[in-house]
Amino acid sequence: MLFYAAWLGDKDLPRNKEAAVAKLYASECANSICDEASRIMASYGYAMEYPVQRYLRDARFTLIGGGTSEILKLNIARDLGV
Repeated sequence: MLFYAAWLGDKDLPRNKEAAVAKLYASECANSICDEASRIMASYGYAMEYPVQRYLRDARFTLIGGGTSEILKLNIARDLGV
């Protein structure tokens, strides 16, 4: 999805829907993976000594920065004509 959106960008073709889908998928996956990793590590997942806590914070920001997941879903639905 990411490479296809980038390819469309290189060709100066419309890519709003593809970019939104790629960002939504990547941010949701990153958040899910980091949340699972912090649960596996239990309290160590939130300790400053381990990088998982930083990954979790960074992944949470991707849900907000650059458009929230809800707004991205609305944009995708609008582009699909739903």
